[in-house]
Amino acid sequence: MKKPRILAFIFKRKVSGADGEVQNPYFEEISARLGTLQVVLYLCLFAFITVSFISNSELITYQNFYHFFQDLNASVLSGEVFSEEALTYPTDRQQDFSLYRGGLVVAGNRNLTVFSSSNKQSVSENLDNYQNPAVEGTGKYVLIYELGGTRYSLYNLHQQMHTGKTDFPITGAAVSESGSFALISASEQYTSVVSLYNDRFSLINRYNKNGYVMDVDVNKKGTLISILTSEVEQGQYRTSLEIYRVGETEARTVVPLSRSVGLDCSFSTQSTVIALCADGVFFIDEQGIQRASLDFGDTPLAAYDVGEHGIAVALQASPLLPKDLLIFFDADGKLIYRIESGVRISQLEIYGDSVFALSSDSILRFSKKGEIAFAWSGMTADREMLAIDEDEILLCSPQRAIYLRMSS
Repeated sequence: MKKPRILAFIFKRKVSGADGEVQNPYFEEISARLGTLQVVLYLCLFAFITVSFISNSELITYQNFYHFFQDLNASVLSGEVFSEEALTYPTDRQQDFSLYRGGLVVAGNRNLTVFSSSNKQSVSENLDNYQNPAVEGTGKYVLIYELGGTRYSLYNLHQQMHTGKTDFPITGAAVSESGSFALISASEQYTSVVSLYNDRFSLINRYNKNGYVMDVDVNKKGTLISILTSEVEQGQYRTSLEIYRVGETEARTVVPLSRSVGLDCSFSTQSTVIALCADGVFFIDEQGIQRASLDFGDTPLAAYDVGEHGIAVALQASPLLPKDLLIFFDADGKLIYRIESGVRISQLEIYGDSVFALSSDSILRFSKKGEIAFAWSGMTADREMLAIDEDEILLCSPQRAIYLRMSS
């Protein structure tokens, strides 16, 4: 029985050379083609690098290379979650806390302290008496600004990258993982102005509003910006949400939300915004479609946390009962649970499927099923929680932050 022709060709061998080297014409032809392809790919890579260098020549500096390798080292260390029991820092009259690249940022009136993910103090600077310091830490930069003042600065894990000043007091801000950031202030002509900057600190756009901009957010890629605006009309608030694609002057979406004051807006996914008002929560996508909502009615809002993991709210069920109603939606707007917490909640933090609730003398971790997965009792007065992952938090006081593992 004869072999098929293709197999006969593949296994046909030719002996040549003094040492009897075995050659195969089929594989030699494939090798030659792959060699040609390799040369073409190298040429494409060289052309891409050349064009990138020419089009971004202003970025090719010693300082930027230095920052690149510093950030690369920080990224390698970012997998190391806090291993020490506590972090200490200077005490200030007012302080704000945030996580940044797996480390802790503490912004006070006079001091800024940044810890890396390996618990090393990487930045310690004087803030020259900041008024109501606030911090937003994510992605490329951490943003420090004066709430009610005019100064702001951006840092990485090692040093200040940019500083600026607004003409009118800053009432809010947001920073994207891409490095772009937005500041809420005002102007002589408008009640509120949102100034959007790119990751090179250049102004991209200004959004002028006659109403009060209550909050703003920029998605992770820096391609969309959401603006939550409240106006007073005949003695009543009227709140709406606008979503813009960065670089465009016309809003992609303008959605009237409620007759109450706006509180917060945050991208839970790349194109879906969670908007929180005093009387309800709304999930709105880029096309203006309402994916989910919940009306609080006249029930007071005690605490909330909103972000990429979804939203958790604590509603004060009754002034006479020492417990709050806890409601948790995931990032897609799915109602995960609605339960009685059993405590009066003063702060909430979400990470993944875990919801952490801080009360006057304890911290509870609720699982995805709405059950208390872990409870910790201790001093919580004048403390702030930061969720590191689904089992771990930092409990920050004016002097130090204590690491707590909320699992048995």
